[in-house]
Amino acid sequence: MLNRILAIDTSTNACSVALFYNEKIVSRFLISVNEHSKKILPMIDEILSEVKIKLSELNAIVFSKGPGSFTGIRVGIGISQGLAFGSNLPLIGLSTLMILAEGAYRVTGQSKILVGINAKMSKIFFSKYYRNKNNIWIGEKFEVLISLKEIKIFLDSLIGKWYCAGNCWDIYPELLDSKKIIFSKIIFPCAKDMLFIVRDLLYKNKIIKIEDIKPTYLLNPTI
Repeated sequence: MLNRILAIDTSTNACSVALFYNEKIVSRFLISVNEHSKKILPMIDEILSEVKIKLSELNAIVFSKGPGSFTGIRVGIGISQGLAFGSNLPLIGLSTLMILAEGAYRVTGQSKILVGINAKMSKIFFSKYYRNKNNIWIGEKFEVLISLKEIKIFLDSLIGKWYCAGNCWDIYPELLDSKKIIFSKIIFPCAKDMLFIVRDLLYKNKIIKIEDIKPTYLLNPTI
């Protein structure tokens, strides 16, 4: 049973860690542009010290594999690999967009979420996610790097009401002109939401070998 899990996210301008231990979640979150490599390890040490647990006593490490910032993704994966290798821990990778969908669900209770992260040059890492009756998020296979023009066409074709998450809705507020879309106010992924996803899934077949980790960049992002 996965009941002592460390979650790490450095895939955007936010930097966050969370620990699930004894049915409680301890987390840290901060905005740290270009300083993830300096901030993340002290944050991890802080929460491990707070609950008085050693890294080697964990069951697994969960990390965000992208899409997002090229540098941020590499930092998060590198840190996760190093910690897992040193303590012989299994790794689980989650989509950044799925993490954002879970955050939107946490604050709105809605299960249909449009997720978008700014990829600069009027492009967006985008997907539509929905949460099925087994509490599983469906949408990772739909993740794309899409232009601002293309996403506007897609939004015009939407049927029904959708909530949205990610920083693209904040950067391009014109995307919210449609009455079909409601902004959840979730701008950045948060590590504590990764823990809810892991707890809702059976990860027996989701463990990743350290040497097999593959980041999700979605067609050479420009970040």
